[in-house]
Amino acid sequence: MSLVVEYLDEDIVVVNKPVGMIAHSAANFQGPDVVSELEKQGISIAVSAPEDADMNRRGVVSRLDVGTSGLLVITRTDKAFSSLKEQFAAHTVVKKYNALVEGRFSLQRGLISAPIGRHPKNRWRYTIVEGGKGARTNFDVLAEYRLADKTSVVTYLELWLETGRTHQIRVHMQHYGHPLVGERIYKRNRSRVDEHLQLTRPFLHSKFLEFVHPTRGDLVNFECELALDLQQALEELRAQTAQNN
Repeated sequence: MSLVVEYLDEDIVVVNKPVGMIAHSAANFQGPDVVSELEKQGISIAVSAPEDADMNRRGVVSRLDVGTSGLLVITRTDKAFSSLKEQFAAHTVVKKYNALVEGRFSLQRGLISAPIGRHPKNRWRYTIVEGGKGARTNFDVLAEYRLADKTSVVTYLELWLETGRTHQIRVHMQHYGHPLVGERIYKRNRSRVDEHLQLTRPFLHSKFLEFVHPTRGDLVNFECELALDLQQALEELRAQTAQNN
């Protein structure tokens, strides 16, 4: 997939980021990044980088994992950058995700609140640690699916974040006992669902963003459909669940 621009004005650009793309270029990643792809499309990012930041990060106020698809906002001016940075820091930006996780939930709605920090033995991973940064993830159960073996159950969720820690949803779901389908970092072994669906990344999609426009002052929101690979996985699960009923 290519980068899709969902909204563009003089201050911000909202994109639908495909899997395999990062927000900004990095020395340890050789693939495409959002900022460079926007500039290839003639969309300038005229934001000054902070003194302690790389110029590649200009305009980036939040990020999505390389394996996560969906909505991401990039700022185009210093004023927009300051406004959105403050909104993200104050946790007033509404961020909703769809995820497919393993197992059955006893609650239809809930909140996971557990502090997150770097893993003590693996700096590329995060985990629940005492003294970590506070992290709060809300969830709603949307549907439950079962593979043809009638024993493998997965749950389709809508999640919205009160905080924005690195790998927050992935860490919280694993800690709660429901790792994401397709997860490879926070799960020891591939499950039957993983083997059946053959996803090459975690089933996680940023579906909704809402924030105050940085110059106009009005509330704006954006929504996008699931990425194609995730749509196909859901269709397969729905078909198998229907056969089981």
